[in-house]
Amino acid sequence: MKKEIDILNIQFIATLFFILSLVISLILNYNEKLRFYNKSFLSDDLVRKLSLFNRVLIVILGFIFLYCNFITENNKYINLQICANVLSIISALIVLYVVYVSQNNDFGSPNL
Repeated sequence: MKKEIDILNIQFIATLFFILSLVISLILNYNEKLRFYNKSFLSDDLVRKLSLFNRVLIVILGFIFLYCNFITENNKYINLQICANVLSIISALIVLYVVYVSQNNDFGSPNL
């Protein structure tokens, strides 16, 4: 019983950080939209740093949710959840790599 509550607490905190990541993504996308009107409010350097931070945060959250899935008991679909989580982490790592590589180049929006 206590283990399940601890897992739910971890997932709750991770979900709050995921919401923070969504807010950062919204700000970056809105700034990108304003860039078309030459009214962006964030510098290019800050956009790169926020985007990289956001992608690292997503990867960390993916591993946190994977950990929660590994320690969960009595769930007959746990293997599917772990598989889906691993695929999410792989895609997050690919996007993180793209953002990291493109931070010194101007390949357009780093907000994939």
